[in-house]
Amino acid sequence: MKRPILIIIGAILVFILLAVWVYILFFGKPSGGDDTFNNLNFGDTTDTTVVTPQPTTETPVVDVTGPERLRQLTTEPTAGFQIVQQDASSTPMVYYIEAGTGHIFTISLADGEEERISGTTIPGARTAAMTPNGKHVIVQSGTTGEVIIGSFSTSSNGLQNVGLEGMVTSFAATINNTFLYATKVSSGVQTYEYDPISHTSAQLFTIPFREAAIKWGETADSVHYVYPKASSQLEGLVYEVRNGKVTRLPIDGYGLTAYGNGSAVIVSKLFGGKTYQSYLYTPQTGLKNLPITTLTEKCTSYHTHSSFVCAAGTTQLDATLPDNWYKGVTTFADDLWKITPSLNSAERISSIRSESGRELDITTLVVSMSDDILLFLNKKDQTLWLFELPENVSFETTLPESLPTN
Repeated sequence: MKRPILIIIGAILVFILLAVWVYILFFGKPSGGDDTFNNLNFGDTTDTTVVTPQPTTETPVVDVTGPERLRQLTTEPTAGFQIVQQDASSTPMVYYIEAGTGHIFTISLADGEEERISGTTIPGARTAAMTPNGKHVIVQSGTTGEVIIGSFSTSSNGLQNVGLEGMVTSFAATINNTFLYATKVSSGVQTYEYDPISHTSAQLFTIPFREAAIKWGETADSVHYVYPKASSQLEGLVYEVRNGKVTRLPIDGYGLTAYGNGSAVIVSKLFGGKTYQSYLYTPQTGLKNLPITTLTEKCTSYHTHSSFVCAAGTTQLDATLPDNWYKGVTTFADDLWKITPSLNSAERISSIRSESGRELDITTLVVSMSDDILLFLNKKDQTLWLFELPENVSFETTLPESLPTN
């Protein structure tokens, strides 16, 4: 037989065998039920489980039925917030301003329902404060630090905004539903109180240096505290503003920050140039060493008595503070503490990691007017958290009678 004919016959046979193999592989199955070709021993690569979709319901951000004292309220960054209670019989509401957009939301502490109450966009909103009546807000936004004051309109779901003139460096809401703010001037810093109803500003006091950090009191007439913006490379001093008069306190140190309430001052500064340490100062006792290390941004005051709430850990911190914390290089793993000057005590009121399962770097604390709710931000992601303040505390540390401060 000629060679070309043999090649043709061979090709036909190969084609037929290939066709049979393909048919058996993809369509055929032996009568015995064994998947001889379908199972090529590559393992179970196909999930044959049938998943039945379950109906989903949107759960409230606040789980008011749970036993947790510590709860996360937002998952998005927050620029500012306030606890609002219209009267003694009404349920407290949490108002918060969303970072980036400036939209304003409320969260009911009764059922956890969240509602957007202002869709007015403030591009680049980064820092904000709200009056306790929930009617007015002050927002700093954008790369230029523009500051506006917004009031809720009765005719629309939005804000009526008014811009503040000057280079605003600091602001806060008062318990009288006004705003305190500071602007840089040629001779230093000038402070004002702004009435959002009359849209007028009244001068308060003048600070004779431009790079000033201000810790505002509850009202324009309250005691305020001022110090140069803190750095571990610069020596700081603390000034008290009482009845409009600026007076220097006998407190100084490198990297110094301070927070006071008119009765006492919590001070943090470098000790011996190597470690960062916190102290409690009163005019009667001078400086006393605290068992915690904290910063101004991690403290606030109760309204009905002279105690403080501070966030802090017990780990000794080095001389890079407070600079590296401001830069985000150093983070805290905080607990919550109650500092009571009149009892000479520091009491831990929450072990945050035990209660939340997370390490939180707490900042921007606000206590409700009834002293039973604490709101704060986690600096790591700017989310808003709530903690129910206890009436009684089980941990207590008595402060030492005297200490070295240099």
